[in-house]
Amino acid sequence: MFEYMYETLHKHVKIFFILAFLAQTFIIVALKDMDMIQKLLKVQTTTSPYKFKQLMLTWTDENLEAFRNHFYADLFIYPVTYTLFCISWLGFEIKKNTNNGPCNLMFKIGSVAFILGGTFDIIENCIHYNSINNFKNIDEKDITLAAYFSIAKWFIMLVGLYGMLISLILRQYCRRSIDEENMQMKKQG
Repeated sequence: MFEYMYETLHKHVKIFFILAFLAQTFIIVALKDMDMIQKLLKVQTTTSPYKFKQLMLTWTDENLEAFRNHFYADLFIYPVTYTLFCISWLGFEIKKNTNNGPCNLMFKIGSVAFILGGTFDIIENCIHYNSINNFKNIDEKDITLAAYFSIAKWFIMLVGLYGMLISLILRQYCRRSIDEENMQMKKQG
């Protein structure tokens, strides 16, 4: 499975990026404004049922409707597309940094981590979605469980994306250094 993903997905990194970008754009439009996005992020990561319920007191009916509407993309489409994007970008970076080397442990571990992150997002979304009709009175265990899945998702995805961004920057820097050395050698030779 990993070999297939490694050899195939990196070829579609741009397509997965566009699909994830479109899904993210839909979510932003559905949430309507930055205030609602911030409210959503706080709700997703609040482990305390008391604090969660205090946050919910600030939500209007319009906020709840925006929250409900964002699930058209966020329930499954967005987690799947950004997970595929992350795995394809990981494969792309590893292939570039190993001169098209074989599937390695880094790709396998990274892929599993991204799949877990996407799965945690889907679980968190399902908990919230299943409580949407009574979201202001969601069960306390669901609040805590959804928050822990959300925090784990954010941690996995952000660490992975930062790692790949650093890889991209280092690869570009090394390529530039090699190009400069080659130009100097041509001038001397």
